[in-house]
Amino acid sequence: MFPAEIVPEMGRLGLLGTYLSRYGCPGRSAVDYGLAALELEAGDSGLRTFVSVQGSLAMTAIHKFGTEAHKERWLPGMAAGELIGLLRPDRTGSRQ
Repeated sequence: MFPAEIVPEMGRLGLLGTYLSRYGCPGRSAVDYGLAALELEAGDSGLRTFVSVQGSLAMTAIHKFGTEAHKERWLPGMAAGELIGLLRPDRTGSRQ
């Protein structure tokens, strides 16, 4: 079971959205992110996967493609570990 109770601590440590800047994100380098991911992976691959999905998929999508209102609404809470993001593919026009 995923230990969701440690997500806020991950935020305090700057592990969520590591290389994104502004909106409460740490704004660290890709090397910093890689080193943090390496250490997390050594301890628990599930935690490293969470950090990667939260920062690289969910937060980066908002950071790159969201409106200013989206960024201000979602990124600070996600960076702090107060909100957990996910991606839901758009099924518009898909075949069932």
